Amino acid sequence: MEVHHKHHVPKNWKEYITEFIMLFAAVSIGFLAENIREHQVEQNRAAEFIDMFKTEIGKNEHLIDSVIKQDMPLLNYYDSLMYALRDKKNKIALYDISKNLSLWIYRFANDKRIFDQMKNSGSLRYIKNTELIDQITEYEMEADVAEFRSFTQEQDQWLNYWDKLKNHFPADFFISSNPPVYAKLFSIGDVGKVLQKKHQKEMEDGLKDKYISDEAREIFASELFQRTTFMRISIANLTRVKNKGNELIEALNHYQH
Repeated sequence: MEVHHKHHVPKNWKEYITEFIMLFAAVSIGFLAENIREHQVEQNRAAEFIDMFKTEIGKNEHLIDSVIKQDMPLLNYYDSLMYALRDKKNKIALYDISKNLSLWIYRFANDKRIFDQMKNSGSLRYIKNTELIDQITEYEMEADVAEFRSFTQEQDQWLNYWDKLKNHFPADFFISSNPPVYAKLFSIGDVGKVLQKKHQKEMEDGLKDKYISDEAREIFASELFQRTTFMRISIANLTRVKNKGNELIEALNHYQH
């Protein structure tokens, strides 16, 4: 019995071209679709990061406003007190100073969690505008400088300013300067709480009959000058950060994804 084998019929060259074109088109469309999808993902992520970054800038501006609001009245008082200290005929009661002189400091800390996340994850590449990237980087550098200035001011407060004052002012002066704060500190421990409440008025009345000495005037005036200098530099830095933040938010609002 004979077996008949089906012979393979060669394809026409046109069929090969047609199959190649179809395969090439399928691969190209696949690449194109993947690029479009990836581009859309990057656009969405860029939009998310930009919205979060604007919120972060807004938080910084709120903190800046708070710090400046606290510092400006103190700065004005320090200026007037420095002039008063120059006149040695002018008797200045320790009580009056304690009620106007804040011994606490208000510090700015740059909130940059979103920026660090974008930078460390490489997400800054989602923003295609190089000028905007430069503007973001410049803002963060300015905010870091302002934070450093604020930290330096805080360090000087605790390491120099307080150290000089405690050598020329009685303990009652410090307690009288910030009763709510010291009330919380003294409330840690039953004895301290009782003493604070019992002797608060007594300590304040005693300060009304005590006046700043000539020696303390010179040292205090010098310390005030240094502190006001730090405050002015810090306020200038904070104001510049706020202005750059406003400009950056405006640029982010107009950025085309």
